[in-house]
Amino acid sequence: MDKLKNYALLLCTLLFSLSFAACSDDDDPVYQGDPYPEELIGTWYYTSDVYVTFNSNGTGTLTMPADYSEANKMDAAPTAATTPSEAAAKVKSKILAVSSGAVSYSFTFSYEASTNTLQISFNNLIEKYIITSISSSQLVLTSTEGSVKTYTKNSSEDEDSESDSADTSTSDTIPSSLIETWSIAGTALFTINDDGTITFASDDTPVTMPYTYDANTGAVSVGGEVFLYVMDVVNNVLFAQMPDTEGVLDTYTFFPLTTADEWTIADISTLIGKNWYVAMEGLEVNLYFESSSTGVMTGVGDNSGTESFTYTYDTETKMVTFTIDSNGQKYYFEIYCLTDWHLIVMNYDDDPESEGDLLEMVAIE
Repeated sequence: MDKLKNYALLLCTLLFSLSFAACSDDDDPVYQGDPYPEELIGTWYYTSDVYVTFNSNGTGTLTMPADYSEANKMDAAPTAATTPSEAAAKVKSKILAVSSGAVSYSFTFSYEASTNTLQISFNNLIEKYIITSISSSQLVLTSTEGSVKTYTKNSSEDEDSESDSADTSTSDTIPSSLIETWSIAGTALFTINDDGTITFASDDTPVTMPYTYDANTGAVSVGGEVFLYVMDVVNNVLFAQMPDTEGVLDTYTFFPLTTADEWTIADISTLIGKNWYVAMEGLEVNLYFESSSTGVMTGVGDNSGTESFTYTYDTETKMVTFTIDSNGQKYYFEIYCLTDWHLIVMNYDDDPESEGDLLEMVAIE
């Protein structure tokens, strides 16, 4: 409840007063009120980068720069948490960079005509404001503490149309295969929604922002910057490239989010005769298991090169031990999930007693 209250305070503070205001923690359902003034529907600006959208279905979205949260000593932007995979951590850092320009929060609202009261509900936490005046271009709200704020609407906006948080006017239709929660090594990273928005995972509050999609280049852009380029979707796995801070493209494989209780381990023979591919942090590797004891590892791109290996498998511990033919170096990974197309392992590199790092691989032709 404390965390929800913080979010509600942020909503109340930035949207309506930009100063701290008390919010009720009343858990009663939001009052389904009288018909609201038709002028209310649309996007209202407090500043050019702090604005609120009211939709005709009683929902709304608040958008603001992430640094407003810092000014109010609240952490609204997502943070890159420690994850089992450094690849996931790197993607989270990219997500932070993309989403730090603006954050969006959803709410519901209702209206009480007899008192001109606008009731805002964020996660069942409620704040009320009096609509002091409203026209097609100006909205004046007074908080219960007496703070008065004025908002303006773009005169070119259609007052009777429902505004949406996602501007898809220049966006191509995104393939349905991309509408998914994408993860690396069991860590949810982002969800491409079917309403033209993308939700970035966070340890605190997820951030939802509009995106555009370019079918010619495969670019998914957020805030005018390319978040990733879609290369392909194979076996429900997303192959994509993400530009780093210097514009260099790194290749990643993103997987639909699954939980550990969904993971199964097929017979070890399932590995044989397939190329198992992983891409992370600029590293691309293919593992090809030729037989029950031999295989070939091939690097891709900057990591090109081929090494043959022998391997053994412990059916009890699920540990695979690799021995590189050229130098006798041993490497270890423990199988967590194995199907005919999906492999999840705990990679220990050359030290089976180390903490390890989860890796996900996909079988490709």
